[in-house]
This record gives sequence, structure tokens and C-alpha cells, in this order.
Amino acid sequence: MVSPLEFIANLEETGRIVRIGQWVLEQACRQLGDWHDQLDNTLSVGVNISKRQVGDPAFVPGVQRILEATGIPRHCLHLEITERVIMENPDSITDVLNQLK
Repeated sequence: MVSPLEFIANLEETGRIVRIGQWVLEQACRQLGDWHDQLDNTLSVGVNISKRQVGDPAFVPGVQRILEATGIPRHCLHLEITERVIMENPDSITDVLNQLK
């Protein structure tokens, strides 16, 4: 057994978190799209985003692509970024957040 903390740390260290994080984001948006179609279109979803994901140049275009592919409204997706990530490189994060806005 590997604890979630060890698993995530390993993904961060190896850079695999970017690919897996993109997959998780896409799956969460697809599921939300299904819930919107079947249940309630006011539901939203929050997805944790890692430091490496935010720093990846393909992150913002990837989010845009996923939103377009799944058809969920932008306001229904909440990207959760820790304060630590923001404080480590505030200028870079601000640029990414402005692009996402």
C-alpha cells in the first residue's frame, strides 16, 4: 500500500502529475456534463491542480479544450490551487489565472 501523500509526491517528482492531472480534470468535467444532462445543470465540480500543472504551458489550452469538448459552462468548474503554489511564484500564477479568467 502507498499512501496518497506518497503517491502524489512521487507523481510530482517524476512529472507524471501533469498527464494524470489532465486526465482527472477531463474525467471530472465529463462526469459533470453527464450529471448536468441527467440530473441538475446547476451542479459544479472542484478539481485540485498541482504546481506542475499550473506551470505547464499546455495547461490553459488544455482546460479550454476540455470545457469545449464537454460543454460544461466555465462557471461550473472550480480549479483549486493551494496557497503554497501561489506564494512560490505569484507572478507566473497570476498570468495563468488571468488567462483562465
